[in-house]
Amino acid sequence: MKLYIAKWPNGTISILNASSKKDLFFKLDEEGDPNEAEITCLNFEDSIHIITEFKKNENGIVEIVDDVHPELNWDLGETSIDADAKMISFA
Repeated sequence: MKLYIAKWPNGTISILNASSKKDLFFKLDEEGDPNEAEITCLNFEDSIHIITEFKKNENGIVEIVDDVHPELNWDLGETSIDADAKMISFA
């Protein structure tokens, strides 16, 4: 299995594993249109560490607008040894 991070248009993310691209599509389809998500595939040998934080404006403040979730950013932590990330799509 591979680990995937899907970033949705509303700023939220989903972290999941899938055995194939078809499996990934149907799992993401339970949440929204998979074609609208920015999807990253994570490959790692031994250890993975994912860090998340709310996106901040230039003043370092998290912006929250009515009826919109604050946007989440993610990154691989220092202990993600030999890990790499690549973007994928269903097109």
